[in-house]
Amino acid sequence: MPTLTRKPAFKHSVEFDRSLLRAIQEASPDAILVVNGQGEIVSFNQRFLDMWQIDTAYVKQHQRADGSVPEDKLMAPALQLLASRGGVLKPCSAVVRAARGG
Repeated sequence: MPTLTRKPAFKHSVEFDRSLLRAIQEASPDAILVVNGQGEIVSFNQRFLDMWQIDTAYVKQHQRADGSVPEDKLMAPALQLLASRGGVLKPCSAVVRAARGG
């Protein structure tokens, strides 16, 4: 009698959970950026890219083998956009310094 091989339930569950979370993230009307406990960007959706005018081709160009994109590469277009909007970053920096007591 042939034996059936099955993927371990845990592996299937993790793959399913990732797919489900990705689908929910992409279906959201909100721009989503997910950062882990170490401050590393681990996920984002298309609306995030659209909001910050980050081209999908640019993202693919800088993607690592695991699918992640280094923070400096992902955020560079967003920072350029902010800088081009009348110096938005300077007032924001002043607010942060004031909040820190500086």
